[in-house]
Amino acid sequence: MISALSAAASGMHDAMVRVDVAAHNIANVNTAGFSPLQVTSVVLPEGGVAPVVTAGVPGLGGSLPPGGSGTDLAGEMIGLILARVAFMASARAFETDAQMPHALDVIR
Repeated sequence: MISALSAAASGMHDAMVRVDVAAHNIANVNTAGFSPLQVTSVVLPEGGVAPVVTAGVPGLGGSLPPGGSGTDLAGEMIGLILARVAFMASARAFETDAQMPHALDVIR
């Protein structure tokens, strides 16, 4: 089992990768034949998560618009919002764990 700091750091890293991938997908929205990348979070046996980036399938779920890509802008924006919330939650956990030794000193 890893420490709370390590688990929070892995969550922050996962969120940052999600933001990077969403930005990449959005930047290429008008690139003909572009296959958006996808991120899957894998739970590690010792704790924490690791992002795995894979190439998407062009036109999955429908045909591509002429000269367009398979990027779903609404989905990417939702992904950005969720990544922000996940990052903030992990940062808060990181901060709380870092403050715990001081809290214990006050109790003693």
